[in-house]
Amino acid sequence: MAHATVPKYRELRQPNRDGVNGFGNRFGTDDRPGSPFPPPGSIPDVNTYQQKKNLAQGMMDLALLSANANQMRYVLESSTSHPYFYPSLVFISLNVIFQIAVGVGLIMNSRYDVKDEKEICKADKINNMTVLGIFLITIVNVFITSFSVATPTAVSAVGAAVVQQAG
Repeated sequence: MAHATVPKYRELRQPNRDGVNGFGNRFGTDDRPGSPFPPPGSIPDVNTYQQKKNLAQGMMDLALLSANANQMRYVLESSTSHPYFYPSLVFISLNVIFQIAVGVGLIMNSRYDVKDEKEICKADKINNMTVLGIFLITIVNVFITSFSVATPTAVSAVGAAVVQQAG
């Protein structure tokens, strides 16, 4: 007696239906995005990982740079009433310089092929310098916060502004 073969999943599907949500493939190909998680046992491409990591760090650096530019603008506008004008200006300027250096390091690091043995050493050195730069940015941001913008809150009887530390 011949054994009946069990039809496979694909044979059970109706034409132009995918069997999951009822929508068929458009234009004859499956153009839906794949899962963000690779199938088990597959090794992700290291270069793709590095480029995504650099892009995420670059976006964070850009957001922090715009926040520091806004802080610098405020400190420069309130130069006469700001009790910590010079320390704030120095720390914010130093932070902007570090952020530009980290941005350049991220751009340089994304250009190396980390699968190539010759380039892996250069990429590692630049990556270490970038991590050091991010650490310095964090430390300088702590000082920026400690010398944060002071705001005048009340006027005393003599007419001098009483300054209260913001934050």
